[in-house]
Amino acid sequence: MAIFSRRTLQTFLNELAPRLDDEARKKILSSLNGRKASVALGFEWELIVLTLLNRIGSVRYEPDLGASRRPDVLFSSDDEQPIHFLADITTVTDEGLEEDNPVLKFSAFLREKASKLGIPGGFNYDVRGQRDAAGKMRLMLPRERFREFLESRVTPELKRIQREKPETHRFDIEEPPDVSFSIGYDAREKFWSGHYPSYVAASSADQNSVFSALKKKARQLKESIQDSSDPAEASAPPLGIVLCDGNCRLLQLDASGQISLPRVIGRFFEQTTSISFVLALTFPPVRLDMFGAHQDHMILGTLYSNPRARAPIDHDHMLDLLNRGLGTLPQPIATPAAALGWMERRPNPYAGKPFSNVRYGVQSIMGGVNNVKISARLVLDLLAGEITAAELAEKTGQPNDPDWLKNPFLHAVKAGQLIKDIKVSRDEHNDDDWLEIEFVSGDPAVSRFRIDE
Repeated sequence: MAIFSRRTLQTFLNELAPRLDDEARKKILSSLNGRKASVALGFEWELIVLTLLNRIGSVRYEPDLGASRRPDVLFSSDDEQPIHFLADITTVTDEGLEEDNPVLKFSAFLREKASKLGIPGGFNYDVRGQRDAAGKMRLMLPRERFREFLESRVTPELKRIQREKPETHRFDIEEPPDVSFSIGYDAREKFWSGHYPSYVAASSADQNSVFSALKKKARQLKESIQDSSDPAEASAPPLGIVLCDGNCRLLQLDASGQISLPRVIGRFFEQTTSISFVLALTFPPVRLDMFGAHQDHMILGTLYSNPRARAPIDHDHMLDLLNRGLGTLPQPIATPAAALGWMERRPNPYAGKPFSNVRYGVQSIMGGVNNVKISARLVLDLLAGEITAAELAEKTGQPNDPDWLKNPFLHAVKAGQLIKDIKVSRDEHNDDDWLEIEFVSGDPAVSRFRIDE
């Protein structure tokens, strides 16, 4: 699983195959099939952009225009008012910020150690932060010899909790000027929590990952046309940048913030006349309600036109065209954040995510249920001996579910049911199929003899 299922991505590849030369095919396949999640996600976005453009016109991938480098896309629309442009595609992430601020690794270390030591209860931690000379927030966690530092300073305190079994405990780790955090423990708590300042928030319109990506792509696009000293020459079509969300905080915020995407792009346009437009492909902002955080699985295309561009575009016409292309895509199955999370922990780089729930039908009057839908892939793994019945229940149920909800087959056996019918319901836009199983109650093969009145 990524933003789209592997089945959907294969459909995209099949459509684009006639447009790709051997070198391009090898490059795309190597990256999509690779183990590095951020690289695979970046090339998935390229595949998405190429597909939507291919469905509304003619697209050439990395065309050789005789310059020092090749652009990602040369596009010509197939409508009555043709649109032509050269564009580069960039996927922006906060990956570097995560490496500089390893709070997720810190939290994982704490959970791992508490679990190994058998410490019940809940923990909370508070990591302080400080801004550097450029105004960027940096969490005050060790960056060098990270694990060794935590082993020497945190593990002894956890062992003390294990040994003394206090109701509550709190300790501070201070090593000025770069390390400052505290950890609290409460034996009565069931949950964990963590507090730290946001390190992914943009500090200014021109000091953030999006602005840096735009500047880099602008330089590369200038090198993609024959005479880089004059990007406005008559033979050069408008130049554009397609900005894709690779789990970048700035691309996930609404436009009301002080440092927003429109403001960043506006600042970028103030400094260039060679780039005619920026197309941002993002997902809707996260919504919070009483049930938690939600994010719609929908790709939004927002077109920004440069009012100072030497080669201006017809904004409304291009936006209508691009929206038609986006409308041909199926609904995504995951956001970029969820896609990265799955790809980073997937056991098999060539396998998408199976269904992880069981759908129950109507309750039978004799006990049990009449039918269920369950992952065809997980059932195949069960029959092949790759997983146990307990592992199947763990993969398809929630921790607090009763056993009969986790394992429909065990539930059917205990209810005296037999399988009446099985069929596979194919799902073209997911990486799994539903195995639909119909159960029947009262079969004399496994129940008391009776005489119906």
